[in-house]
Amino acid sequence: MPGSSSLVFMGSEKYPHKGVLDLLANRGFSNGTNAWTDTDHTAYTISTAGEQGFLQLLPIYLDHILYPTITDAGYVFYVLWFVDPSNVF
Repeated sequence: MPGSSSLVFMGSEKYPHKGVLDLLANRGFSNGTNAWTDTDHTAYTISTAGEQGFLQLLPIYLDHILYPTITDAGYVFYVLWFVDPSNVF
């Protein structure tokens, strides 16, 4: 389903709260995270201002990618957002 790739940013096993990854990324002068699904793969991106910020963020980022806490509530949020973003805000 389009948009479902972003569900990994709703939390992870070690960081179960939505927005933690972006909050920490912004501290490292990142311009945020992103995800998209193509016909044959899903891509997850992040950028930082330097090597130190990247190395500090990498374990947290990998925890979100490898161990996401995908919940029913998170799925409903993204389904509603994909259909009509005004439904969720």
